[in-house]
Amino acid sequence: MSHRKLFLFKKRVKKDLNRLRTEIRFLAFGVWNTVFGLTLFYLLLKFIPELNYYVILVSSFIISTVQSHFSQRHLVWRSSAPYLYELMKFFWGTLSSFIINLACLPILVEYLQFPIFLSQVLIVFFLTILSFLYQKHLVFGVNSQETRP
Repeated sequence: MSHRKLFLFKKRVKKDLNRLRTEIRFLAFGVWNTVFGLTLFYLLLKFIPELNYYVILVSSFIISTVQSHFSQRHLVWRSSAPYLYELMKFFWGTLSSFIINLACLPILVEYLQFPIFLSQVLIVFFLTILSFLYQKHLVFGVNSQETRP
């Protein structure tokens, strides 16, 4: 793809995203972030099976958090808040979700004997709802500026 075509493609995507309401953007990028995180978890589990699932969870968490913050800040909420302050709020919310994930995963896997990947899917579903509420009201809510057509 030529540089010019890539530029035009990015411009069109940005224009199309501007038309969407915040809630629809959150849903779309929430699905993307969830699929990204679960896919990364699965790929690490499949291709590096000798790694303990805690190591896989930590690795996928770190990479997914960076990717998620970028998409939430720039593409969903279009925030102009001071970057580090907002990043810290986002990080603490994400870290809280991670700690809940870290506590729940061994309960489902070790005690309830659920498959590892299914356990992660169930936990992520629950945490996605909590994350939406936290981000909407505490991280991006005050400074988000919704663009309406």
